Amino acid sequence: GDYVAAADVSGIVQEMGLRITKIRDFGGQLHIIPNSRIEQVTNFMGSKMRVMFDVRIAYETDIDMAFAVLEETFADMRASMPAIEEGPDVLGVQELSDSGVIVRVVARSAPMAQWSLEREMRKRIKLAFDESGIEIPYPKRYVMIHKKDNREGGD
Repeated sequence: GDYVAAADVSGIVQEMGLRITKIRDFGGQLHIIPNSRIEQVTNFMGSKMRVMFDVRIAYETDIDMAFAVLEETFADMRASMPAIEEGPDVLGVQELSDSGVIVRVVARSAPMAQWSLEREMRKRIKLAFDESGIEIPYPKRYVMIHKKDNREGGD
């Protein structure tokens, strides 16, 4: 039942025997691995799984207001999402990119809930930003066209 990576395969352990281990990947395929091929196993089933991702905020946004919106959203999440075991918290500004400020967010979840929790957190952050008028940046290009003055007879 644990989520592991072994012998270049990752998935849920279905069966462990004396000679083989069966791992079902997230595509549904069952991998039958001779135990002699397993040199290393990474078990992703800790007591708390880390959820960490970045949120982009437009440079025009008041960063303190954005942090306040995130904290309010996180308080609502803590109250309504039992998969959250710690956090979520704003770690702070991670980077100043070409199109916006990148803010790092971290939380801890129950095992195997980290992916769905991250997706739900992103959704709720987007909805909170929309409601607060906070723009999520995207690359912008400004094109300036200069017309040549032809009054002097030139091209």
